[in-house]
Order: sequence, then structure tokens, then C-alpha cells
Amino acid sequence: MNIAIFSTDDAVSNKLKRILKSLNDRLIVDIFGEWPLDKIILSQKKYSIVFVDLTLPQREELDLNAHLYDVVFITDSSEYAPKGDYTVKFDYLIKPITKIHVLQVLEKLNGFQLHYLAYKNGAKSIDFNSNHPALILSSNDGFERINVEQIIKIEASKSYSIFYMLDSQKRVSTKNLGYFERLLPLATFIRVHHHCIINSSHIKSYHSSGIVELRSSIFQAVSKRKRHEFLTKFKQVNPYCVNKNGEVKS
Repeated sequence: MNIAIFSTDDAVSNKLKRILKSLNDRLIVDIFGEWPLDKIILSQKKYSIVFVDLTLPQREELDLNAHLYDVVFITDSSEYAPKGDYTVKFDYLIKPITKIHVLQVLEKLNGFQLHYLAYKNGAKSIDFNSNHPALILSSNDGFERINVEQIIKIEASKSYSIFYMLDSQKRVSTKNLGYFERLLPLATFIRVHHHCIINSSHIKSYHSSGIVELRSSIFQAVSKRKRHEFLTKFKQVNPYCVNKNGEVKS
């Protein structure tokens, strides 16, 4: 994967490059700041993602709709996040840049978290041969391929893991819950109890008493010591979906 960083702030560019390379040292990361040469290079080389610092004086010269890359704006505040219509996917990073926020942005754009962890684990548990990332679940009888997006929650049962799916079926894996916690996207799959991980994409409602309602009429309690972490992670991905009482708005 090729990634470009456009910024005149060397500290920002170098820190972001270090974070990206720490996630996967196979990434090709180029830093730009000089014009117009860099604009020509950008148009000639194929990049998957382009980071653009909003303090860059010439950023308006970038035709963000002209190329097939995703765009991440780097800004000092969400108030200065980009407005308008774009034909490309885009997101933004708020300074100071942290590894967790970079990973969350990349995950939202193209499922990078799955690529990163599969790379670290030898890519034996995730299949990327379709538009929807799939887990390869091992069982005593063999293995099964399941769509990650269809997982509602995962529940521990001794050393096994039980998957609750959107089709109302259950799948069982011989791997423990900790294995899947490390493997699945951390911004989407949240551990709400020592024996349960939920897919936040399937949350219908949350009550301040600590009960989460998921799709398929599944209810799950969030342990008291996990509630603050749960709400914090959920609000990072869905900043406008939690009211002042800590309730998820549908």
C-alpha cells in the first residue's frame, strides 16, 4: 500500500510516518511539502491514502476528486474539519496525532485494522478474497468462513467462543475470546464484559443502567468497570450518537 503525507510541518509528517510504519513496515510512505513538483508526482504515482495537513498553504490546489485515493485531513480541531461534497472517501485526524486514532481512521476507510493484525498473525485467520472481510473459524470438525460484518457478538464459553450472527445462527470456535479481541477491529468490536465482545455497528440502544440492545433482539449487560471505556470507544466512532446522559440515540 502506498501512502502520501502532505504537510509543511516536519514534526507532524515524521511522527505520522513512524506510526504508519510501526503498524506495517511494508507500507510505502512518502512525505511531500514542495510545490508544484510534488503535485506532479502525486498525479503520477498510485496512492491508496493521502494525508493532507489543513495548514498547508497550497492545499486548495489539490484536486481531491480527481484521483482514486482516500483522503485524511490533519487538523487542530474538529471545527476545522473539511466541509463539502467529495467523490472520494475522507476522514480527519485531530492533533496531537496518536497511534490509536490513526488506526481507527484507517480502519474506517478500508478495513486496515484487519490487514494490520492479519499481517502480524501471518494472515491465517482472515480471508480478503471478497469485498467483505471474513474470519476463518476453526472447530473440532474443520473450519468455517464467516462474514465479519455479520457478527453481532462473541461470547466466551470456557476455552471456546460462541458467535451470534445476523442470520440468528450461532457459530462455535475452538479459539478463546482473547484471540478474537486481538484480531478484530478495535474501533468496532468492543469488550463489554470479561466474557463478551459486541459489534458496535449492531447496537440499537444503550441504557444508563448498563444494558445494550443489539440487533436480533439480543441484550447484553456492560460490566460496571467497562462502561466508561465502552462509551468512550463508541463516541470516538459515533460522536453524535450519545446524549449527555450516556444513552445511545438510534
